[in-house]
Amino acid sequence: MKVNHHQLTNDPNIYAIGDIAGGILLAHKAHKEARIAVENINGENVVLRILSFGRGLHRSGTAWCGLTEAEAKEKGVKYEVVKFRGGLRPRAEL
Repeated sequence: MKVNHHQLTNDPNIYAIGDIAGGILLAHKAHKEARIAVENINGENVVLRILSFGRGLHRSGTAWCGLTEAEAKEKGVKYEVVKFRGGLRPRAEL
């Protein structure tokens, strides 16, 4: 479902947050979206500004922050890809 920066859908009486609003599917993002929606419902003029969210894979010891390669390409952001063999890091072997 498409929402604007106020979490408002194309119906002026319906706000959407979390998984249905798209984007990164994380609880802490949904919580932030809920706060933005409630503040706007209460008459504030608050916009959602997310530059980056930390992400991780449960129990894997893997985490990342920032744009993916595809997102960087799409936004025209200069980037560098760095890869490593998993066996070189103790926590990388699952």
